[in-house]
Amino acid sequence: LKSLFLDAFTRNSAGISGPLRSFERLSNLENLYLGANSFTGTIPANFLASVSASKTITVGLKGNELTGAIPSDLSRLDRLNIDLSDNKIDTVDQELCSQMNWMQGAVGQFGCSAILCPPKTFNQQGRQTASGNPCIPCTGLDASSHYGSSSCSTVQKESERAILELLFQLTGGHSWKRKDNWLDDGVDICSWYGISCRSNVTVVSILLGGNNLVGTPPKQIFELPNLHFLWLYSNPIQFKFDGIEKSKTLTSLLLDSTGLESIEGVGKAEALVDFDVRFNSLKGQLPSEIKDLKGLESFSCSYNQLTGTVPSFASNQKLATLRLGNNAFSGTVPAFASHRAMINLDLSDNVLEGTIPSNLLDSADVSSEMFVDLSSNSLTGTVPGALDRFDQMMLLLKDNKISGIDPRLCSKDSWNQGDVRVYGCNGILCPPGHFSPGTGRGSKESTTCFSCEDVDFYGASTCGPISASLRHTWKYAVVAAVATLLLFSV
Repeated sequence: LKSLFLDAFTRNSAGISGPLRSFERLSNLENLYLGANSFTGTIPANFLASVSASKTITVGLKGNELTGAIPSDLSRLDRLNIDLSDNKIDTVDQELCSQMNWMQGAVGQFGCSAILCPPKTFNQQGRQTASGNPCIPCTGLDASSHYGSSSCSTVQKESERAILELLFQLTGGHSWKRKDNWLDDGVDICSWYGISCRSNVTVVSILLGGNNLVGTPPKQIFELPNLHFLWLYSNPIQFKFDGIEKSKTLTSLLLDSTGLESIEGVGKAEALVDFDVRFNSLKGQLPSEIKDLKGLESFSCSYNQLTGTVPSFASNQKLATLRLGNNAFSGTVPAFASHRAMINLDLSDNVLEGTIPSNLLDSADVSSEMFVDLSSNSLTGTVPGALDRFDQMMLLLKDNKISGIDPRLCSKDSWNQGDVRVYGCNGILCPPGHFSPGTGRGSKESTTCFSCEDVDFYGASTCGPISASLRHTWKYAVVAAVATLLLFSV
């Protein structure tokens, strides 16, 4: 065995507990990664005993609960790279500090601190790796008595407080609706309104939606090292994505109803999972950098003025929710046939044409509760019978130019919240010569289908034709009114 990887990067659970094995018989071992487990006790004196002294070996034991000293017997290894940061090591033998080739030569430059930072000091790696990242003193009660600390809550909070104070200053904090405890020297930042922390040490969420923030939030906000949630929706701000690449943990970014005009730069937010920019002023084609958000699971971009064709989102295979309604997308409806996770698709109120793909969401779980809204476009043809593979679906198709419904769909009793069981085909769409106010179909919660000789297609929600151009004129008027209301009601 040459390599063994059982660390936080190769598993999903909490990992292995108990004493650390010696691995004394694995003479060919070159890479051993056991970081972020729950190993306890001391490092065995015969650890890696049979590995050749001249071999380069890399060992990762960061983030366990190992105690005691680093065995002096390890000095027989000439080229050891070992990460023991964030354990409870209390002794580093001076003999080890003279191993010139250890830690890729860093021990030869920096001595003991290249193995582990001394007690009451820290840096991000828990050891000195270059002249530019020395071990920094940690003051206060939280200063660790062990070697190898990678954090210091006192220093970290001072840094994070400075960023939050800048946010307050640059977004008119004194005029916020709520600013409980902000800038109070006697109150910990974790108790400021809208701020949540992990272990009462580091900021993980900033939730200030609808709080009358005005201005441009500072780019330093992306330097908060453990920020997961940034919710600034319904505030009249000028948000910029400059520096977002520094935010390695940001998973949820809600900027709906902020007056946003561009999302340029968001593709660098590598950890983003949930991104909401509805009710804004985005124009033109959707930036291609969205494809760089490989982990994106929910993207909401409805109620903007985007044009061009709907992207395939082929690179965003984790998408479960895609909301692009109330824009001006043209062309045909993509099938999203390879998106296994997708259960919520909204392309309503655009200017899409062509037929509904028979392989729409072909890879999705047929037992999931599906939601598909293709209403208010210019789609033609028949609602494809292949969709009958889904057990439960909310299928909204009103105000298109649909000419038929495959009869197989009319027996899907669970569809449209049971309306198909009650109304049959009419529970999907009212037939030509009929309409249903607001819904275009029979519904238990609204109305049935009423006669109207002016209706030529399935799914009319009014009695009489409404042109696509008129419908979109109405839509933009409504979007502008809603966006204005949301911005100035905060």
